[in-house]
Amino acid sequence: MRSSIPAIGSWVSPIGSSFQAIGSWILPIRSSFLAIGSWILPIGSIFLVMGSWVLAIRSSFLGIGSWVLAMRSRVSAFAARSVPSSLGLPLSSSPRLSPPSTSTTMPTALTWDQPGLTWDSATWDGTVAPPPRKTMNNTKAIIDFSGYTSPELGPDAHTIHDKMTTNAATFATPTVTMTALATLITTFDTALSNRASGAKADVLALSDARDALEEALGVLGGYVNGIAKGDPLIVEQSGFPSYETTRTADTSPPASPTNLRLRQGGLSGSIVARYKPDRQQSVNEVQTTTGDPNNEADWHTKGMFQGGKAEMSGFTPGTVVWVRVRTVGLKGVMGAWSDPAQIRVL
Repeated sequence: MRSSIPAIGSWVSPIGSSFQAIGSWILPIRSSFLAIGSWILPIGSIFLVMGSWVLAIRSSFLGIGSWVLAMRSRVSAFAARSVPSSLGLPLSSSPRLSPPSTSTTMPTALTWDQPGLTWDSATWDGTVAPPPRKTMNNTKAIIDFSGYTSPELGPDAHTIHDKMTTNAATFATPTVTMTALATLITTFDTALSNRASGAKADVLALSDARDALEEALGVLGGYVNGIAKGDPLIVEQSGFPSYETTRTADTSPPASPTNLRLRQGGLSGSIVARYKPDRQQSVNEVQTTTGDPNNEADWHTKGMFQGGKAEMSGFTPGTVVWVRVRTVGLKGVMGAWSDPAQIRVL
C-alpha cells in the first residue's frame, strides 16, 4: 500500500500541471471579457438616453394630436352655429372628403319665403341687397370773375356780401371779413361811377378797384367751397354764382368768348383785355395784330390766359392794336374766335 502512494503521486502531478495550464489559458479570456464589458457599458448608457428622448417625442406628438382633435371639435361646433339651417346645408362632426363632382347641374337659386323681404323671420334667407350709392354733391362757387363786366360784377358782389352776412353762422370765419368786403365794394362802386368822366385817372382807379375786388371774391369763393364741400344749399346761402362739376365731359369746340373789351394798362405800351368765356375755369388764347385784321397771316399769339382777363405789354405807344380771343376746349379742341376789338395804345 505504501509503495502504491508514490505511483499515485506521479499520476496526479501531470494532472495538476494540466489544470495549471488550463488556468493560465482561462485568465486571458477572463481579461478579454472584462474589457468587452467595460466597452459595452457606455453603449448601454447611450441607448438608455436615446430611449428617454424617443419617449419625450412620443409624448409631444400625443399632446399635439389631442390639441388638433380639440380644435376640430370647436370648428364643427362653430360651423353648426354659423350656417343657417334654412339653407339646408348638412353639417357633420366628422367631415369627410368627397370625390369631385362631374355633374354640370346648377344649384337651385335661393328664394324668399316672403316676396320682397330679405329679413322677415328669425333666419336669414338670402343675400344682402347692395346699399344705395350715395350721390356726391358737386356744386362749386365761382371764384373767377374776370369774365364779368363791371356793371355785372357790382350787383353780384353786393349779393355775396348780404347773404354771407345773413348766414354768418354758416360762414363763421371768412378769409375776407364782411367789413373789408364792404369797403372794397364801395370803392369799386365809386370808381365805376367816376369812370363816366373818361379821365385816365378815373379809368385806372376803376381798374385797380376791380382787381382788388376780384381778388377778394376769389379768395372768399375758395373759403365757401371748403365749407360747402359741394353742397348746393350751402353754396346758395353764400350768394356766390355757382356751377356743377358732374356734367358729362363736353369735347365739342367751345363757343367764342363774348363781350371783348380793351383798356389801357397801368404802364405805357400795355393793354388789358376782358371777355366772357363760354365755359368756367377756362384757358383762352389771345392773339393780336397791328396790321389788317382781315389778313389771317398778320395775327400772332400773345399768350394763353386763364379766366376772362389778359394783361399784355410791349406795344409801341400810338399804335392801333387789334385783339381777338378763343377758348381751349377739352382734349385740345379749340373754340371759335371772338369778334376782334381795337385800341390805340398810349
